[in-house]
Amino acid sequence: MALIWFVPGFFEPGLFICGSDYPDPYLKRSWFIPDGSGTPGYPLSTVYTRAGDFHLDSGDVDDGPFLSFSSRSATALHAVYTRGQIGEEYVIGQWWYTDEEAFRDEKKVFLESLAARGEVSPVALDLGDHLPAAAAEQACPALLFTNETAMGYVLTYVRPFANGNDLFIVYYGTHGDVVGPDPEDPLKALIAERFSPSAVRPPGEDPEPAVRMPDIGVPPIVRCAGVLLLTPLLFGCAAALLFQGVRTEVQARPQRLLILFALLALLYLVPASLMGASTRMDLPNFISGWSYFDAPPLLDALLSLLTFLPGLSLLCLAAVAPFLLLTRYLPLRRPVPAVLLSGTLLFPYLVVLVLWTDPLDLSLPPSLALPVSTLRGVCIAAAGAVALFAAWAAVERAGT
Repeated sequence: MALIWFVPGFFEPGLFICGSDYPDPYLKRSWFIPDGSGTPGYPLSTVYTRAGDFHLDSGDVDDGPFLSFSSRSATALHAVYTRGQIGEEYVIGQWWYTDEEAFRDEKKVFLESLAARGEVSPVALDLGDHLPAAAAEQACPALLFTNETAMGYVLTYVRPFANGNDLFIVYYGTHGDVVGPDPEDPLKALIAERFSPSAVRPPGEDPEPAVRMPDIGVPPIVRCAGVLLLTPLLFGCAAALLFQGVRTEVQARPQRLLILFALLALLYLVPASLMGASTRMDLPNFISGWSYFDAPPLLDALLSLLTFLPGLSLLCLAAVAPFLLLTRYLPLRRPVPAVLLSGTLLFPYLVVLVLWTDPLDLSLPPSLALPVSTLRGVCIAAAGAVALFAAWAAVERAGT
């Protein structure tokens, strides 16, 4: 099972250490503009936060202190949010750069344009009320902008993805004439929705030199083949080894299977909840991660691995359980190859339907969303294994 972690990391260096560089340019264009994706029961136009719901309007912004800034090198995107039924309006402006020199130069111009329209001062935001418990002590360096009619925060993110040279300037501020009694809390809620603690930098600092993962010289087509073809086969091998390892024990004491399920679920759900996975059963590199604890990259990778293994092992056990239980009543002549093939075929299906999709189209409390998603994944894996068991048994009976 551990090889499933390390083999993709070998073919794609840094894949599980620094996060994924999978977002395409379209997703990066709006990376720090939150929407309703990932929250079961909410449309894309509604952002659920601990400070209430925000309705997203991606139309033109006709007013704002940042409008005097015009970038020639960045991809810019603005969005207006209306908070609940109150009518308060907030705006987020994002500028995405891939050229470090242009980012440094235009960031200075942007901050000068803000200073010309109000007062700018460095602050350390406390986002603990809007982030998981593990992030309660995480301070967010930002610049506070204030004038007679508006207030806002400026954040800069440096290389939030593994091997890209992506840099962001993000402005969060009040908008329009309706301003709530405490605009700081809604703004912090919007910041927390896409907060990337490992990539946020003080806006006044220049980005440090890029640190690249070593190039192992593997052609892209080989890397894709290694990740897409070898990883499912490794999952199938892990399923076969698991079947061999626990078959005798489960046949003697079937209740041990429930104990194993409960133990793996506990080892996955507790750390995954601390890491910020609240809406779906995610691979660690797609959730907030242990960087909330200021863990260095290598320790972050190790802690993520310790969460990854029980979660994937839980799905593996679900894919093996039907073979462990049903072979008592319908013995297979070659159960180990059957389990290996079943795991290999199930893995892509599980990744798509379990790891990368929302659990249910229902409005679930955050405390229930992850357990429901995990239970759904276990059921999907077990149902697929039952179908493959029946197909293998039918083939064996037809061959006799």
